[in-house]
Amino acid sequence: VGDCNVETIRGVLEKQLPEYMIPSTFTLMDTFPRTINGKLDTTSFPEPNAVRITEYVAPETAIHVQLCELVQQVLGCPKVGILCSFFELGGASIDAIRLSGLVRSQLGCKLPVKTIFESKT
Repeated sequence: VGDCNVETIRGVLEKQLPEYMIPSTFTLMDTFPRTINGKLDTTSFPEPNAVRITEYVAPETAIHVQLCELVQQVLGCPKVGILCSFFELGGASIDAIRLSGLVRSQLGCKLPVKTIFESKT
């Protein structure tokens, strides 16, 4: 991979793709493991290391606390701040639908799935 790092790769992808299409984790590898037949041996790939890109910023308002708690509940994350990216934390479209429903049922307000996809945090 040379001088590439996760921030460089993410920066290039952010210029070309919507956020929900950018992988939440990256694993840099010098070579890919192969089978005896020369095919990629995906079973030998290392587990991805989740690296938090954004700094944790604690929620300050009551609504921020509630939203962060709902994101934690949907994604199973131990700590979610107000600047954390839903998709960097591993959120997918089905999780966005679940979050939208929870916001409606527990907070009594609408959070369209489209807004989750368009917003960074």
